[in-house]
Amino acid sequence: MFFLMKKESEAKIKTMRRDKWLYYKGRAKAEVYKNLPFDLKLTTREEIDMFIEADEEYQKVVLKVDYIDQILTFLDSILRQINNRTYQIKNAIEWEKFQNGL
Repeated sequence: MFFLMKKESEAKIKTMRRDKWLYYKGRAKAEVYKNLPFDLKLTTREEIDMFIEADEEYQKVVLKVDYIDQILTFLDSILRQINNRTYQIKNAIEWEKFQNGL
C-alpha cells in the first residue's frame, strides 16, 4: 500500500514539475497567470530549477515522498527483526539444551 502511495506521489512530482516549468518559463495558459501572476522572465535552466525547488506546493509533494520512504524503511526494519527472531529463538533453545546437558 505504501509502495503504491510512493509511486503515485512520484508521478505527481513529475507532473507538477512539468507544470511548474511551464509556469516559470512563461508558457502556461493565460488562466494560470490570472490566478497567480508571475512577472519575472526566467531564461536559464538554473533559475527555473531554483524557483521550482523553492515552490511550496512542489516541496509538499517531495516531503510526502520522503515521509513515505521513511515509513517503508521502518516497516522493512520491523520485518527483518521478525525474520531474525526465528534464529534468536532457535539459539535460545539450543543454549537451554546445552545448559541442561542434552
